[in-house]
Amino acid sequence: MSNFLIVDKLVVNTQFSGQCCIELCQGDITDLDVKDKVDVICVSVFGSRYTPLSDTLVGALHEKLKLSVKLLARDKAEDLRHAYMCWWSKPLPDHLPYRKLLCFENRGKVCRPQELVGNVFRCLVPILNNEPGTVVTPLLNTGIQGVDEATMLVGMVEAAIKWMKAGLPLKQLKIVMFAKVVKGKVVQVNMRNLQGVLKSFKELKERYNNSDVIPLDVPLEYDIYLSHSPEDDEIASTVEARFRASKPDIRIYKSKHALDEVADGQASFWQEEVFNVMLRSARVVPILSAAFLESKACVDLYNMALCCNRRAQRDLLAPLYIERIEDMPTYMGLVQYLDCSPKDEAKIGESCRDLVKSLERDSLKVHSEMVMADDSPLHYDIFVSYSHQDSRLAVSIVEKLQKLNPKLKIFFDRQELKVGIAWQRTLYHAIDGCRSFMALVSNTYTKSAMCIEEFNLALAKHCSSDSMIRLVPVCIERLVDSSPEFQQVKLINATPCVFDPAVEIICTSLVDWIAGKDWYPQLDSVFRRRIGMIVDVSECAAERRRLQFFLEYGKGNNTLNCEDVEFPTLSKGLYSPDRSITKNKENEVCDVAFSCAPKDKLFVTFMARILREVSPGLVIKETADTENERLALMESARKVVVFLSANYLESVEQVEELHTVLLRQRYRSPTQVLFPVTIHHLPQLPTYFHLVPCDFNLTDPLWLELFTKHKIALPPNLEDDWQMSQKNSELQVENHVFIGLIAAAHSLLLQLSTESEHPPSPKTNHQPMLLNVLLLRAKVERLLKEVNHGAKEDKDEMVNRAGYQENYLLDVVDPPQESFSTTLESQRDEGLGSGTSCHKHVNLSSQDSQGFTNPNVNTNSSLSHTHYPVKEREVAIDIRRSEDDTPQDESHIQHRKEGSSVKSTGWGSTSDEEKHTANRISSRSCMLV
Repeated sequence: MSNFLIVDKLVVNTQFSGQCCIELCQGDITDLDVKDKVDVICVSVFGSRYTPLSDTLVGALHEKLKLSVKLLARDKAEDLRHAYMCWWSKPLPDHLPYRKLLCFENRGKVCRPQELVGNVFRCLVPILNNEPGTVVTPLLNTGIQGVDEATMLVGMVEAAIKWMKAGLPLKQLKIVMFAKVVKGKVVQVNMRNLQGVLKSFKELKERYNNSDVIPLDVPLEYDIYLSHSPEDDEIASTVEARFRASKPDIRIYKSKHALDEVADGQASFWQEEVFNVMLRSARVVPILSAAFLESKACVDLYNMALCCNRRAQRDLLAPLYIERIEDMPTYMGLVQYLDCSPKDEAKIGESCRDLVKSLERDSLKVHSEMVMADDSPLHYDIFVSYSHQDSRLAVSIVEKLQKLNPKLKIFFDRQELKVGIAWQRTLYHAIDGCRSFMALVSNTYTKSAMCIEEFNLALAKHCSSDSMIRLVPVCIERLVDSSPEFQQVKLINATPCVFDPAVEIICTSLVDWIAGKDWYPQLDSVFRRRIGMIVDVSECAAERRRLQFFLEYGKGNNTLNCEDVEFPTLSKGLYSPDRSITKNKENEVCDVAFSCAPKDKLFVTFMARILREVSPGLVIKETADTENERLALMESARKVVVFLSANYLESVEQVEELHTVLLRQRYRSPTQVLFPVTIHHLPQLPTYFHLVPCDFNLTDPLWLELFTKHKIALPPNLEDDWQMSQKNSELQVENHVFIGLIAAAHSLLLQLSTESEHPPSPKTNHQPMLLNVLLLRAKVERLLKEVNHGAKEDKDEMVNRAGYQENYLLDVVDPPQESFSTTLESQRDEGLGSGTSCHKHVNLSSQDSQGFTNPNVNTNSSLSHTHYPVKEREVAIDIRRSEDDTPQDESHIQHRKEGSSVKSTGWGSTSDEEKHTANRISSRSCMLV
């Protein structure tokens, strides 16, 4: 490789791939010898411009190797530009020194290219496909695009190290600085900042070269680490006895009683000792009780177990919930625990037996050296979503599906949500990866915030242009007062009078669709995708923000004139908190806390600086000094500003913080706690990040337009801060990004001011935290009308325009005539004329007013003995729109595992155990069957 020189080399020790290396080279990538063939060559372009210009790698490939990137782009192997701004080619001809080409397209998005380049390594995961690989790349974006070479090198090397340590089998990465090399000597260098690049690589080498690796396998000294309060000695002895009854030789480590009395000087030693013991335990079992939470040492132990849990490649925590806890910290509700309340010895025995079985199943691998949040979906054929008051019906449907095809992979939470798992994140990821989503819609389902979120996430997947998920909404009882989320699509009628034959058709059709076979034709509208259902949630959300800005700050109609923009100047006095009541600073409530990835700290610095400049009395915490303080801030801060980016999605701690705030706002806080600000374009997955309501996205073209077109200037009191920051390369942000941060700070202070002047009432309902894409689209249309015509629709006009109809059911069978008149009479007696039952919808469509049996339908024994005729013709899904994208009546919303005060009109009664769960938040994590 005489025309290709290695200038320096950095060795990366990894757990999964052994030693990997990053080589800094000089030469011409097109001179790479075929005998040194690499798996992937990376190129970068601006937008989709593949013109083979001179002095570019794209041009050199075209001229010297006759390899046209433009032609490769016409027949891509995979196109992930919508998610990661990358695509890659099919295998290249054998005579070339590269097997595939990966193209990174920077489309001028508002974020730093050295951060966006992490998308290249995300795409290398499927390209390398768990096989050791080699990659050659120039310094991306540094040619005609002009990004600083040293800055880009640091971004590329740090991203490569992170992904190598996380398990990407990238054995060799060659970063090539373009130069002319003749007979092993550099005769010409074509770089702006060669010395800066060499210096940066040397510093990176000093920091990362041959760094130690945390051992992957840790010898386990204990099976169970048992943590409890001294007040729970008796119940702890019972737990220990049950463990030993199931496994006589079980190794149990019991935490000491006098932990609260540890001297300050010995605290760090004690914590290190406890941490080391936990790392050498198969499961950490805290006994959750009111006394446990009153003990600072017990809470510290739990928090240390959370740290261990993050680093484990399995679920280390296995909490036992033994009694009702009135005010359990929100973050503790994120982990699935075993419900043994109220100190039920039978449940304790069963839970201990299950945990002993898990000891035999679990891997002994405890550590992962580089901890990254796993954004990959969990793959299932069917996700069954239901309210736990409908458990009996859900179980019967799951059994029917398994009987039809025993090989189906079904997500049924009672089977899949194992103890110790992060249940909320697991649900979101499972929906991301499922092929079909069956929702068992009932009155309790439509009043459950978590069920609504599941439905909204599945709907977003169903409506995306590139998703193959099928939404199968099954109405299992007459809905008395459904929320707007369930007025957007037709629900398949499986109400009590037609439940058995309808479920038979639905399950058979779903299993046939998964197998690639024909389904019952009356379900065509469910299994055939329709153009009218396609909605891009990111584009729709961006348009909503743009129109909202027009209405709030502009005077014009379709366009904003420079003189029309009345943008906030953030003058002092917008919000001045009264601190006269709080005399003890230790008890002072934090007004604003932040959650961001370490690489995005500059945004925290700027936002905090803006807030302190305008409102000096605010209590702001930019960072937490300890793990306990970090968790406490997510639990107690009035506002948590979350800076969303690709870096954020990869951070386990930050994702955990977001889920804590989501859980807190969904169930507890009467005010808006979560204040998200998107600072970079997010990857396509996980989908739920795109559905978190976000009023400020710094990548929106709006902010650049305000600065360039409308000449919006920074407020005088903040201009100096911004000018000073430009002298520090680590704190540089563009003018228009700073304008967006100012607008976000303004909105945040307005929220705080409003909440102080008008304190909210205690929370009486639960709030779904994910957007419904069809309601979002309806809101965009409504805002557009307001911008264009300056008139707001009243509720009736909106409902009529949205096409709302009382008839929301899709009939697949007709009910028997004898029950038809009986139910109508019953309806009149109950005075529920506005309600809807399966009997009111026999004549669903003017196209299909008569039901008859289709001779082509393959019926089975359960249908052959009934007189329920199936409908042959397709009934189209109606898309309807509601006035707002929030539920109208949530006074009785419960979690899917909670009881509900809404009267169930279709099925059975609620067990005492299910009623009991209504008194606790996060009941998904309370009950494990």
